[in-house]
Amino acid sequence: MTRPRPFREVPLTPEEEDIVREMESEPAEPLEVEWLPAPPPLPRPTLAEPALRGLAGRYVRTVAPHTEADPFGVLGAFLTTFGVVVGRGPHLRVGGDRHGCNLFVTLVGPTSEGRKGTAVSEGRRLFRLAGEGCIPPTASGLSSGEGVVAAVRDEIRGLVPVREKGKVVRHEDVVVDSGVTDKRLLVLESELGSVLRRMEREGNSLSALMRQAWDGSDLCTLTKKPLRATEPHVGLVAQITPAELAMLQSQADTINGWANRFLYISVRRPHLLPNGGGLADSDLLPMALELRETLDAARSIEEMRRDRGAEEAWSRVYGLLTADRPGLIGAVTARGPQHVLRLSLVYALLDRERVVRAPHLAAALAFWDGAKQSAEVLFGGKLGDRVADDILEELRGRPDGMTRNEFRELFSRNVSSPRIGTALDLLARLGLAKGRRETPAAKKGRPAERWFSVEHAENAVNARTTLPDPPGGRISASTAFMASGGDPEAADGGPR
Repeated sequence: MTRPRPFREVPLTPEEEDIVREMESEPAEPLEVEWLPAPPPLPRPTLAEPALRGLAGRYVRTVAPHTEADPFGVLGAFLTTFGVVVGRGPHLRVGGDRHGCNLFVTLVGPTSEGRKGTAVSEGRRLFRLAGEGCIPPTASGLSSGEGVVAAVRDEIRGLVPVREKGKVVRHEDVVVDSGVTDKRLLVLESELGSVLRRMEREGNSLSALMRQAWDGSDLCTLTKKPLRATEPHVGLVAQITPAELAMLQSQADTINGWANRFLYISVRRPHLLPNGGGLADSDLLPMALELRETLDAARSIEEMRRDRGAEEAWSRVYGLLTADRPGLIGAVTARGPQHVLRLSLVYALLDRERVVRAPHLAAALAFWDGAKQSAEVLFGGKLGDRVADDILEELRGRPDGMTRNEFRELFSRNVSSPRIGTALDLLARLGLAKGRRETPAAKKGRPAERWFSVEHAENAVNARTTLPDPPGGRISASTAFMASGGDPEAADGGPR
């Protein structure tokens, strides 16, 4: 084995030394540096005037100048708390479905400027001032479905052995756990991101049981020591940042109906109050007394109905509320009619009415439009399928399109061809992408499949595409309702 020869430094020639000295003497070319701008804050949704109706609206207008909380967030927390306090009695039936006043609301905003916790506190403040009986049972720290059922559990009975002289002579049926008599529960979850992480664990039943709680169905667990809760009445006010929501909201949560049971409210601090607000509790006592009397009246109400004017108005806007929308935003807003129905019940009860009238429906539609605007900001550009989302984003930056093999390379060949095919089928069905086969003129080799986003498909050579109708023709249900002045006899408010 020969030893490698030691490295010997080769001296530079005079010409090479001149080049080195010239390079070292030249000053470095200055750089023009421009910092990238920070992304703009999420736009605040517009809360139309009809949503600030009645006692709830007067309260929000009163506290708004004295708090940094977003008025929309305060209103959402107020309506949710009210719906839980009145209990399970007030309801409206649609076919075989029973809808109560329990709402699920999520406040979405940045950690520093969202003032989400402040909005929840202000939304519950008047109930605290209204005194005993106006504050619902509360819980926080959602971790499992069993914990939710335990908070509103029924009485548990069991057989206990009776012993005489050390021997079991019989068994007696006794109450092992007295359970919870008040089936109302307001869940205050300040860390919805943590809840979404727990829901991803295998075997976690939280998502399924919370969906049943929103429906008002009986709850039960199938554990070794089963629990049961009949006729629960559960409301939820949750908080999360936009980044956490985008990262943790899984496709399964969207498909299984967890996401569309929530009203999403994008919140942000509307103004700065360095010295806090100047509204004392004593200034709100007359309004707190009014709230107490309103709650007493609402608790005596059972089944509710819509009057003729509200029924005719509902018939006009129902088509708009149920219209299919593509992508993730369509899945998240799929329960628009149910949300509007429940909100209209709450607004009617705040007016001490047993019947839902057209103004109550107008208020509910205005609130829903604000929540839908928030959902569009948070979910509007996504499909709910992460592979399809990534493909669409790449296609929009590729005027020449992409082949199947390029899609594989996009994911570093970690996503299978069938999975990519499923994503492409979804994009095609939604009218967001168009594929074509390209066969060489010499008829040699296999035809290639190339895909384009619809923005580039019409400019592609020989592309034959049919672009979807532009979305500009859509109008909101609230706009259609208000365009007729809230008059049930007015003409139809827009396309269905």
